[in-house]
Amino acid sequence: MTNPTDPKNAPFPELTDLRRRAEERIETELQAVPLERLTPTEAARLIHELRVHQIELEMQNEELRTAQVLLEDSTHKYSDLYDFAPVGYLTLDELGVIIEMNLTACNFLGGERLKLLGHSFALFFPEKDRRAFRRLLANPVNLAERQGEFQIQGGGGKLRPVLLNILFLKDEAGLTRHRVSLTDITALKQAQEALKESQKKLRLLNKTLEQRVRERTAELEQSNRELESFSYSVSHDLKTPVRAIQGFSRMLLEEHTAGLDAEGRRLLQVVIDNTRLMDRLIENLLNLARLARQPLNLFSLDLTAMAKGVFERLRTQEAGRDLRLIAHDSPPASGDYHLMQQVLTNLLENAVKFTTTRNPAIIEVGGRSEGGENIYYVRD
Repeated sequence: MTNPTDPKNAPFPELTDLRRRAEERIETELQAVPLERLTPTEAARLIHELRVHQIELEMQNEELRTAQVLLEDSTHKYSDLYDFAPVGYLTLDELGVIIEMNLTACNFLGGERLKLLGHSFALFFPEKDRRAFRRLLANPVNLAERQGEFQIQGGGGKLRPVLLNILFLKDEAGLTRHRVSLTDITALKQAQEALKESQKKLRLLNKTLEQRVRERTAELEQSNRELESFSYSVSHDLKTPVRAIQGFSRMLLEEHTAGLDAEGRRLLQVVIDNTRLMDRLIENLLNLARLARQPLNLFSLDLTAMAKGVFERLRTQEAGRDLRLIAHDSPPASGDYHLMQQVLTNLLENAVKFTTTRNPAIIEVGGRSEGGENIYYVRD
């Protein structure tokens, strides 16, 4: 059993004082009842009380030791959190002299803690930032907390950009204290510089791209003018022989019909119909050449009905084949009638061409709405 009177077992003044008061209480009780007058029962009671007091003292001593260990552990944890925080912390007096700081702040300032304490914090700023910091420090009345970006000059004169926050406080004696935090923003500044450089390059790239677009636009406009001129020339050159074929075929059909049998008249009518189609195609080609200067003539179109008409004309030209069209209803469309007629003609002609080995040859057209869009198809 430990002896609570041993100084090494009573590290706290409170414990020593408690022991003293206990002994005084025992002396008082003994004075009230002299030892020679104690009965065995009273002596037993007194011994019991002494033992109880002794146990109480030992328990309190153990509790105090446990509390001391917990306090030391908490102090170490707080010290670690404070010293090794990623932010530098300093406490300045009312004149801006460093009276407390963590190891991170020592790192920023480039020195040992004991050597830095007692120095004016303003001395670690370059001249420009030093004046700004002193102005910030001089007027804590209107604003309890202030912040700003500064340059801190550490060991070797190296400048480090930091975000500085100041909290103005009063201690128990009524003295002004400045709690300062320093956050290293070197990476942020480097990222900002990189972003500025990227934006500069992007602006230069956009400028170059705009110039290239202008040049390309000029080239396309020149190509369109040349294409338009070529289309006019070719179209006008094609119109003359097409109209000659159409005129002579009509004359042959009207003036020499008696010399033609029914099949001959049918074939001649096919020639006339196709020359009319060719004439329309040439006209559409001229219109296409003018698209750069004229808007499209947009109309509501029934593509299924248009496909049926084109298919009937193509089937007439393929009299010896079994061609069949499956036409599904399709959503209404909008477009230039003549251009869409040509699109359907090209698609159906391809379908007819690539089904020559099929008998019967089945071609399917239709459309559907999907994902907010209308989709049209020609399938063989």
